[in-house]
Amino acid sequence: MTDGRYYLAYDLEDAPGNISNNSLINFIFQVVRAPAPVLNAPTIPVTGADGRTPITLATVADPSPSRAVIEIVPHTTWVDGDHVIPSMLALGSTTPVLVPEQRFTTGTTLMRFVLDYNKMSEVFGNPDGQDEVQFSTKYQLSRSSFTPPFPESAAWVAVVDFAYGGPDQPNLPLPLNPNLPSVIVQGAGATTPRPNTLGPEQAGLDAEMQAPVVPTADRPVTGREIYTFYYQGKEVGVRSPAPGQTTPVTCPLPWQTIRQEGNGTGVNARKAYVTIELPGGNNVMRQEVDTDVDVTAIIINLPAPQLINSGYIINIPGQPPQVVPERDNSTVINCTILNHPSTPLGTMPPYRARGLRVRVRSSVDIPPGTPVTLRFEGREEAPDGPIIPGTEIAPAALPMPATGNLDFWLDDYARLKACQFPPAGTPPVRPNPPNYARISYTAGGIEAVATFAVQLLNGSLVYCEVERPES
Repeated sequence: MTDGRYYLAYDLEDAPGNISNNSLINFIFQVVRAPAPVLNAPTIPVTGADGRTPITLATVADPSPSRAVIEIVPHTTWVDGDHVIPSMLALGSTTPVLVPEQRFTTGTTLMRFVLDYNKMSEVFGNPDGQDEVQFSTKYQLSRSSFTPPFPESAAWVAVVDFAYGGPDQPNLPLPLNPNLPSVIVQGAGATTPRPNTLGPEQAGLDAEMQAPVVPTADRPVTGREIYTFYYQGKEVGVRSPAPGQTTPVTCPLPWQTIRQEGNGTGVNARKAYVTIELPGGNNVMRQEVDTDVDVTAIIINLPAPQLINSGYIINIPGQPPQVVPERDNSTVINCTILNHPSTPLGTMPPYRARGLRVRVRSSVDIPPGTPVTLRFEGREEAPDGPIIPGTEIAPAALPMPATGNLDFWLDDYARLKACQFPPAGTPPVRPNPPNYARISYTAGGIEAVATFAVQLLNGSLVYCEVERPES
């Protein structure tokens, strides 16, 4: 006989052939050939080996589907057709939350029950709750031959934390809260500018980030809320309100941060936003739309490139060495400015290879490590004249040093010489008007430019290499 319950009904017939009414149906016996099932305890892997890692809004929201899953390993004592019925019970509650049951089929090695946001929110209970909730999960195994109560597994204990700070969030479990007011960036100055506008009058001044609070009866300001302020995606500061506070939560926005992130208006406006969380940071709510901040406060005046006459030493017999100091005020590229001692502040001769020394002065607008690119080009007869072919020089970019200035050495004398046209006429005369050199450098996307007259013919109308041949 197969497993199951067996019943008996009968009637009686006497010798004359009279037949009685049917008897009541009576339960006689039950056949159970399968051993009692063994129920392995369930687990929720996302909660960790000990169940202490909370199930948060992010757990059930991203990525989809939910990462909160009850896993049950069937035992060999289970039979095809058994029904597995999980449930969850919050600590202090008497009403279990049932999880849709599944039917076991022979050969199944793992059964998975996905716990979505709606199911876990039943366990969490009050949507305005401010604390995590401990719960247990277990399951029963139902079989056609079993009568209630069904066998029940041991419990897995875990925690669900759907608590969040700030105003009501209608789009749970998502983090973008349309009810969270946008942060405001308020500039300083003699005249208070419009919110979210930083103009030239705000140059050099810290601004203030302001996050309005919107307490309600169900969600008052408790003082546990943690506001984190962001500007251009970078954290600016963290602040918490006082219990019951109704004024905005504020945080300084340093000028250094404003300057570092640059100007921007319209579609290129700078972006600001605020997030709110409770201690532990399990559920961070973010304002839905970033605040546009129009910034024109950064006035960058990079120092113009300079030509450097290198310092050197003159030795006169019978006298102490005389130091000719370095000069940075030359306005003309001539043969003298191409002469440099072979060693810093050495004598001349010996000379360094003939070349032009161009300096980029240290500036707060050029942070250390900023790549600096330089370009040299000759211009015909005017500072904005056409480029003289064969005069362009573009050395490799150099990083701005942590301290001091940055010097470029332009040693391509042939290109420097090409800026100077030869004498013309009879008798030969110096070309007039002179040619010019345009020297520019770029740092942080900003260009600085200077132009210099070129006079590479000496008084005898000969070039520098004739006046002083390279040794």
